[in-house]
Amino acid sequence: MEEPKPKVEEKEMSTTITLSNGMEFMRVPAGKFIMGSDSSTDNEKPQHIVDIPYDYWMGRFPVTREQYKVYVSVAKDYPVNLIPLQISNLG
Repeated sequence: MEEPKPKVEEKEMSTTITLSNGMEFMRVPAGKFIMGSDSSTDNEKPQHIVDIPYDYWMGRFPVTREQYKVYVSVAKDYPVNLIPLQISNLG
């Protein structure tokens, strides 16, 4: 007689997460989308299909100046360090 196998329930992945600082992120599922425009400025041409083969997370709201100011104060090498920015002007 064959032993019964345990039933494995697949949990649905959450579509949102909230970090300890209150920032909300939304899961963007893998898939294809149309990028660009054939009837816009040259930097939008040509319209084409992009296929992202994995899910990713995107902030639900834009990062505020105050949030970015906190990030810059603790980050040793932040990715936008090549953009001229007066941190004193933030906030």
